[in-house]
Parts: sequence; C-alpha cells; structure tokens
Amino acid sequence: MKIMATAIDGVLLVETVKHVDYRGEFFRAYCRNDLNSVISDRQIVQINTSKTHAVGAVSGLYFQRPPQAEMKLIRCIKGKIWNVAVDLRPDLKTYLQ
Repeated sequence: MKIMATAIDGVLLVETVKHVDYRGEFFRAYCRNDLNSVISDRQIVQINTSKTHAVGAVSGLYFQRPPQAEMKLIRCIKGKIWNVAVDLRPDLKTYLQ
C-alpha cells in the first residue's frame, strides 16, 4: 500500500498496489502492517460496504466529536469517487480547508 499525506493533517490517501499476471489481478485490501503508521494503537472493529447506483449521489456526510469519533477508510472499487474532507478543527491552520 502507498500512503500519502494531503493538505489536511490526518487526512491521508491510501492507494493499493495491484499485481497483475496471466492469472488475473491481486491487491491487498487491508494489511495491519502496511497501515500501522495510520492506525497506530486503534483497532478496526467494524467494516461496512455500500453500493451507490446513481451517478452524482451523495453517500455520506460524517462529523463526530470525541469520544464517538471514528476513523473512516473510504474505498472506490469501481468507477470514480469524489471524496471531500473539510477540516472543522478551529485550532489548526487548515481550518475550513
């Protein structure tokens, strides 16, 4: 997996590395070792999958305050996704970005 920082602290872009040969394709969807720097001492306790049929549909808007805050890992498995993150932490320089 390839993990890249974004302009907003704590928002990362994680790309899977696809391996292709004559048999087909393979990629690792999740690997604790690869994501250890992101997940740290937290645990994944739930994984959900949704499928959006309509082009341009909004599938979710997430805002949570500690201690209910959850880490989100968004994955597009087919087509395209426009994922938007807005920093609502007023004490950071990226506030409202």
